Amino acid sequence: MRTELLEANARLLQQGRHVLRDVDPRIFAGEGAAAGSIGAHLRHCLDFYDAFFRGARRGVVDYDARERDPRTESDLPFALARVERTAARLTALEGSALPDRFRVRIGGSGDGDAPQHHADSSPERELDALFSHTVHHWALIAGLLRAAGHDVPVEFGVAPSTLRARGQAAAGAG
Repeated sequence: MRTELLEANARLLQQGRHVLRDVDPRIFAGEGAAAGSIGAHLRHCLDFYDAFFRGARRGVVDYDARERDPRTESDLPFALARVERTAARLTALEGSALPDRFRVRIGGSGDGDAPQHHADSSPERELDALFSHTVHHWALIAGLLRAAGHDVPVEFGVAPSTLRARGQAAAGAG
């Protein structure tokens, strides 16, 4: 199952790279945008994957301790290369190279003075959460792209379960 989840996350990232590769860099960086930029959403997702890689090896994953590299938000070629590297890390990572269990820091209130809490987790649980988190941000990116006049594949930013349900509904209607 780990290998399947690693590969599914890598495919999802490649899907994003494919959709974003021809976007105008100014639209990617969100010049003039009031809401979060496409680049900011992409950077956010990649930071979560990096936190997973870093933390799983150490035994404690902390998604709040992200690097937040601003270059990923504004430099489309740099961002796409980072997507490629992250996808490659996922596919190269053997499921057995991950510990069976580790701890995940849970944020609580977000108050810097609040005590840190941790929960037990597994690579499968975290890879599934990363997948869902990325799909959610792909949906936000899809909306930003459509608002900028881009054609976006209908499946981009849609959860696999939703795509299956839509397919079943369409099959039942036929």
